[in-house]
Amino acid sequence: MIKKIQQNTKHKMQKYIEIFKNNINKFRNSSISPNLLNGILVKSHYSSQPIQKIAYIVNINPNTLCITAFDKTSISSIKKSILNSNLGITPIIIGEKIHLQFPIITQENRIKLIKLAQKEAETCKISIRKIRKDMNEKTKKLKKEKTINQDEYHKIKKIIQNITDKNIKKIDHILQKKEKDINTI
Repeated sequence: MIKKIQQNTKHKMQKYIEIFKNNINKFRNSSISPNLLNGILVKSHYSSQPIQKIAYIVNINPNTLCITAFDKTSISSIKKSILNSNLGITPIIIGEKIHLQFPIITQENRIKLIKLAQKEAETCKISIRKIRKDMNEKTKKLKKEKTINQDEYHKIKKIIQNITDKNIKKIDHILQKKEKDINTI
């Protein structure tokens, strides 16, 4: 029973950590990354697919991404999807490639990005604490139903708290790393 609760708690919290990582990876550092395009879906033929599945994306300099479509007929769909995204970048078609020129990031923008990252971290921490609360309530219910005894109850609570503490530290570590990346010129 203890192992099951422990694994369930870890699994639920890990999902929120992954969401947090994905969300802050979309925030721009001093140099851009193809990861900025994660989440952009391109309509092609009969379905929508992630841009990474239909095109090759590389940095050609710290402020420019170059997109090469695997199927040349999808270039206009890729351009349209980028325009409809919230990147605020106008794609430029040069031959059979699309160039995305990003502006140089200012100190003011860095501060905004750091605040956004901190907000994402806090949202994730709240979710982690909510999981802790839910798992503690389930444990309390098990104790009330006499499925577990008093000693097991306290042991499980301690395990849940340790898992929570580790995940909060992990969030702080990821946030610090991202803040450092954003501030690197």
